[in-house]
Amino acid sequence: QQEIVESFGTENSPIRVLLTSDAGAQGVNLHFFCHLMFNYDIPWSLITLEQRNGRIDRYGQKHQPVIHYLVAESQNPDVQTDLYIIEKLTEKEEEVHLTLGVAASVFQSHNSESEEKIVMNAVMEGDVDYLTNIQTKSGEENEAIDFFEMFSGGDEENEQSPEQAGNAIHDLLKPHPSLFGDDYTFFRDLCSYLEARNLLQPNEWDSPTPNYLEIRNTPEMEAILFHLPPEARPPLHESYRLSSDKTLVQNGIEEARENTGQWARFQVLYELHPVLRFLMTKLEADIDKGKAPLARVQGLPANVAWFVIHGQVTNKLGQPVLSEFFATPIDMTDRGLGYQRPLPFGDFVNTVLADKNFYGAAISADEVKAIQALLPDALEFSDTFYMQNQQTLLEARMEDQYTTYSAHLREWARTSRQQLAEKYEDKDTNALTKSLEEAARQHIEKIHARQAQFYADMKALSSAATFRVLAVFIP
Repeated sequence: QQEIVESFGTENSPIRVLLTSDAGAQGVNLHFFCHLMFNYDIPWSLITLEQRNGRIDRYGQKHQPVIHYLVAESQNPDVQTDLYIIEKLTEKEEEVHLTLGVAASVFQSHNSESEEKIVMNAVMEGDVDYLTNIQTKSGEENEAIDFFEMFSGGDEENEQSPEQAGNAIHDLLKPHPSLFGDDYTFFRDLCSYLEARNLLQPNEWDSPTPNYLEIRNTPEMEAILFHLPPEARPPLHESYRLSSDKTLVQNGIEEARENTGQWARFQVLYELHPVLRFLMTKLEADIDKGKAPLARVQGLPANVAWFVIHGQVTNKLGQPVLSEFFATPIDMTDRGLGYQRPLPFGDFVNTVLADKNFYGAAISADEVKAIQALLPDALEFSDTFYMQNQQTLLEARMEDQYTTYSAHLREWARTSRQQLAEKYEDKDTNALTKSLEEAARQHIEKIHARQAQFYADMKALSSAATFRVLAVFIP
């Protein structure tokens, strides 16, 4: 069966139609050369339905997927209702797909078996509005509390539009500020550094063209990267071909898809590639722990040392809630004075280091000692003129959020107490009923107190920031 599926997923496969049970609903990638799907039956779970459609509707699909649902028709009024309930599932899945939502959020279940029970109850009760009335669709009490939704301010006016969501995703994907123009430049320089340190031999790497690296598969690398698929590893003493040219890599992938068991000739050059992680391990092992590199940069202001620092503040839960990378300039001729206010690391790279050249001039032991003597001033200046300001701004934002969270929590507790009172209003006041009511009331108060304390601890910041010097640049 596995051979049949793998063959069907290649371009030259003689198999033109694949029929499968729910065994093919997950773990099978058919999107490379397929874009048509027929759901012969409709599963009673949006999670399962989304998994099925994801076999062809996923990243890398070149055509618009066309998915058909076969839903029977009947003149029987009872059966009509049943079919209408099932058909509503397909409409909801399409709606979730178009809005880039998550299917599991519709039923608030995240479990296909629970979703099936909800639909089964809807069919038995003839509840055609079960998708719009989530609270009554299960036919049983649901004690689960979605605190994420409760504290996220999930009002309609606060919901993001697709355009706003797209902008947020774009912001997350923007590259972080770097001393290097791109990944290729970094890893090319890394190979040069490792070669200079005799950690990589000259014949073990090459960059014949821009955006392209060849890394030889040595016995050491073969032993460490044994977990890679055999077809992905070149023979010993031959090279991994890594490129940041997306077109080149994509063409190599498409060529490989024509035949089963073949790997692309070119692989993506990016920081998580196992070969490049192997080289990064060599770099990390070569740098002394707890020490920051000191480098000269042509064109920096005279007598000014720039300390690149990471500052962090935690809350009472020990969670880092403020993490800042910045550069602090200190006048080397007048201790205790800052040359100017610290800059965020991105501004430092784009302004101070813009168009500057690093050069390998020697740095004397006396110069190193002089820079070390400036370290207390650099940390004090960083705390006073950067981290304390950032912490004040963060505390103000967190206080506003905490006010909103507290209001949501109080409303939840009020509503829960009211619902509890209504539930037991008409019940017999025997000992068992009173015991159950009191246990439920204590459960509400326990949750209220626990969540209130949790958010109070989450917003309470430690008084002092911790610092780590990452590098120092001098003229």
